[in-house]
Amino acid sequence: MKTIILTLLIFAMSIFAVNASKLLKYRNLDSLNFEERIKIIHSKVVDLTNIFALHHVKEFNEVYFTPLRFESSVIQYLQKSVDFQNKIIAICTMTKLPLNENIKILDSYFSLYNHNKIDEQLLNRCIFNEFDTDYTVAKQYKNESLRRLLNKMLECKTLSKGFKVTVKETLNGKWYNDLKKARRIK
Repeated sequence: MKTIILTLLIFAMSIFAVNASKLLKYRNLDSLNFEERIKIIHSKVVDLTNIFALHHVKEFNEVYFTPLRFESSVIQYLQKSVDFQNKIIAICTMTKLPLNENIKILDSYFSLYNHNKIDEQLLNRCIFNEFDTDYTVAKQYKNESLRRLLNKMLECKTLSKGFKVTVKETLNGKWYNDLKKARRIK
């Protein structure tokens, strides 16, 4: 009888030890830096074909719903040589920034582009972020700070004509009106 109890006790302790090590790995998510979080998110959402799958990842939501804590980290992160999908994840985490901070980070993305830290494809994903279901840039096309930024982009000699067409359609409200007609926004 003692042998059975001892065996069960050892078995229970080994299960606890395995689970404890898993808990310790993610024990304190606050101690994870931004880059570690992105790696965890990417490991859980390997394919971004359905970008909204990100909402099923706890670590993503922790950043997404508190973006002000990580705002400077995303700019530093985008300057690194990391996987394109990781950069897309990083950009998506900033979607819930308040308007003024959102415009500031969009300006920072544009600065990264001007310093050859990100390419036009990534800049396009930053400004016209498909993850932003609120369509912040489209809705705020009359905002003076945003208009100044978009006009700076129109003056940029290295951005493609296609990119500039999208910027013009944003500035003149066409994108916003198209979204309203399609009932994507109220």
